[in-house]
Amino acid sequence: MQSLSLARATYFPPMRCLLDVPVNKTATAFTKPVDRIVGDAIAAWEKVRPHGAKRADWKSGEFVDFLFALRLTGVGKSYLNNILIPALCAKAGVPLADVRGNITTHRARSTIASQLFNAKEPMTLFELQKWLGHASPSATQHYEKITNLKMAKSYADAGYFARNLRAIEVLIEPGCRSHWDRLN
Repeated sequence: MQSLSLARATYFPPMRCLLDVPVNKTATAFTKPVDRIVGDAIAAWEKVRPHGAKRADWKSGEFVDFLFALRLTGVGKSYLNNILIPALCAKAGVPLADVRGNITTHRARSTIASQLFNAKEPMTLFELQKWLGHASPSATQHYEKITNLKMAKSYADAGYFARNLRAIEVLIEPGCRSHWDRLN
């Protein structure tokens, strides 16, 4: 599991903070905004968690404190997906799987990315790319699951039907106008 740390508890309105994400398998280190509750939870955990010796990051070689550790050893994806997530699901009364498959660390990332893309005020492809830490837009496109609601809103916002309706009205012969009015 990679190390994570807060960007010097940089808080800014509306209730946001910046999270430093270290070098990982596909990207260099980057900083992204997260909700303040996430920053507060990380800060609280950093105060009470057991402190072990700094360990070398597997990719950068830099000695870092890992956010999650078990018996002073970094926690891996296997532990999170097979032990921690099932325990949290059981505690919350949530099933371990749904129609899309098992609940995993990657599913959480995928779900958040899709929600950010399909939000009322959505992130653009390039904003989402930066937030996820992707090097290219093609890697980000995998997370863009366009909902029917977003597609319907985009279609309505494009005004295609309304523009064509106006063009039809202009083209209708004057003698047919009364028939057209009865249809509307």
